[in-house]
Amino acid sequence: MASGQTLSDEDAMQLVLEPGFSTAGAITQQAGRGVGMDVVATEIKRLGGALHMETKAGEGTVFTIRLPLTLAISHALVVRVDEEYYALPLPTVEGVLRLSKSVVTSHLGRDAPAFDYGGQKYRFQHLASFVGLPPSELPGQDVTIPVVLVRAGEHS
Repeated sequence: MASGQTLSDEDAMQLVLEPGFSTAGAITQQAGRGVGMDVVATEIKRLGGALHMETKAGEGTVFTIRLPLTLAISHALVVRVDEEYYALPLPTVEGVLRLSKSVVTSHLGRDAPAFDYGGQKYRFQHLASFVGLPPSELPGQDVTIPVVLVRAGEHS
């Protein structure tokens, strides 16, 4: 690029996809190495998809990822936390139960005993804690509560 030449907004946006691009002032273990969006863009292209970026000064940037439909299909259990929906890969789901509030609360928490189901031990946690939200309140009365038993690696 010649000295004094300006970039169009579109060209400037494309810079974040270049290998080695970084806005970090210093290199650390987590930042500044310029490995990030270029890896994302490369993988999307490898899968036959497209990445589109749209930005508005002072408002933010929207990244739209388009993948071929055949790559986006997988079996999942859709769950809701507050007003957000999440998909749990079905191979990790080992069971879906409805348990009384008293059973759930007796197994909920770090120091609580594990729940035994099908010969396996499970630790109960609020789903919200996995997505960075505060745990929702359990109902006041002793009703049944849906519980999803998930195993990921050696964790349950």
